[in-house]
Order: sequence, then C-alpha cells, then structure tokens
Amino acid sequence: MAIAATVTMIGLSPAVSAQDVVEEARAALSQEILDRGTISVATNFNWPPFDYMSEEGEPTGIEVDLIRVIGAKLGLEVEFNDMKFPSIMPGVSSSRFDVGMNQFNITPERLKTLDFLPYFESGYGLLVPEGNASIDVNNLCGKTLVITQGSYYISYIEEMSKACTDAGNPEVGMKVFQSAAETMLALSNSRGDGFITASAVGTYVAQQNPGLELSSGRIEGRQDLVGFMIRKGSDLDKAMLIALESAVDDGSYLEVLEKYGVSEGAIGLETMRSLADNS
Repeated sequence: MAIAATVTMIGLSPAVSAQDVVEEARAALSQEILDRGTISVATNFNWPPFDYMSEEGEPTGIEVDLIRVIGAKLGLEVEFNDMKFPSIMPGVSSSRFDVGMNQFNITPERLKTLDFLPYFESGYGLLVPEGNASIDVNNLCGKTLVITQGSYYISYIEEMSKACTDAGNPEVGMKVFQSAAETMLALSNSRGDGFITASAVGTYVAQQNPGLELSSGRIEGRQDLVGFMIRKGSDLDKAMLIALESAVDDGSYLEVLEKYGVSEGAIGLETMRSLADNS
C-alpha cells in the first residue's frame, strides 16, 4: 500500500533537557533510534481532543501531549506526520513510522499485527442539549437519538431499541443525518434527546458548543482501552512503558488528562504493564 503521498511533516517537539531523561527507559531503546534521536509518529490531526491543530497551527491534544512527555523521558524529540487515518496502521507495521496514534482502541484483531501501549480507558455517554445532562443513559426507552449516517452505533441503537420493546417498553427512536455537522446542529436545536459518544470526545465537543453538554452518567458495559500503536517485535514498547510509568509516578500523566478534562479515563500501572507485556 503506497502511503508516502499522505504524509505531511508537522515538525519536532521542543528539545528535551537532560534532567527529563529516565535512563532505564533510554537504555531499552535500539541503537538505531538512539542514533536517530527522534520518534517518528503517524497520526491524523482531525480528531480532537486526542490529536488536532491549535489555533496557532501547532499539534496539540491528549496523545500529542503524552507522546511528548514520553519522548522527553526517552531523551528523544518527537517527529509528527499528519496523514489519512487508514494509512496509520500500515505505516507503523511496515516500520515507516515508530508509533501510530489516533484514539486507537486495542482489539484482538489489531493485536495480531501490532503491539500497543495502553494509556486510557474510554467510557461512553450522551451529548445532550444544554440542561439535560441528568438523562439516564442506561434507560433510553422512549428517547430519540441523533446519529450520523454510516455510524457503527446505528446497529447498537437498534439492539438497544429491541431490548426495550422486548421488555414491553417504548422503542429508542433514531434520526439519521448525512454529516457530523448536521447531526450536532440537530442536537443543538433539540431535534433529539442525545448522541452516543466517547466521553473524551463529548467533553471537547461540549466545550466548543455552548448549546450542548455531556451526560452526567456513562453507558454501562461500554469501555474501550486506547493505546499507542507500535510495530510488533520492536524494543520501543518496553522503553515507552518505562517512560509512561515514570509519568504516572511524577504526576505528568494525570496532569495531561486533567488538562483536557478526561482524568476519569486514567488507568493504573498494572493495566499498562499487563497489556503491554501480552500485546
């Protein structure tokens, strides 16, 4: 698969200082990466709050900040490559890039070909019109949800609705729109009761849209582990894990999540270690 044409070099993170480096993590790096002095990261900067461009045109977001923290602890600069989402995974698996990130959920299928370093647990809730945050997200019988055409959640809402009617309750209604912008506009105008979303994304969208807010509750049984994608067999996963452990210990990991209002997605060291070891 040809991917070179999709790459736009964004640039390097600021140079790191010697006191930032965790020597145990740096010792786990390959000589090739040490000689190069950089981590090459593939992402798409159209997915706030994980990866996007600031008003000043600088890379920012949850993953951008975290990979910069990890890079500093490894004594490496971070080189960002903006590309189309479908090209990220093949770019990492072919060793064109060291790391891939774009809120990638860790799935059994992906673990067959790539390693992952987990850093976040993504819960799900509802974006709702302002003033409706108390909606019971686990009892949506009789409610109407807005959704964008082609979304995975169409089938999920259909299953939810069937469970309601099987129990003798009203169905879950659904209004489908052509684009995400149309869906959000419809919700802002109260043409639906809610929109299913990952909590981190919902928090960001609500911050940008005064007419919307995220539900206070989370959907039970829907959590996904999110991680940095690394080529299978690379030594980089071990080095990054040690660096991330250090970020947990010194508080910089939680500081990043708190900056974006998503500290509820923090995971423990045991989760980071067990999944990284078994990926």
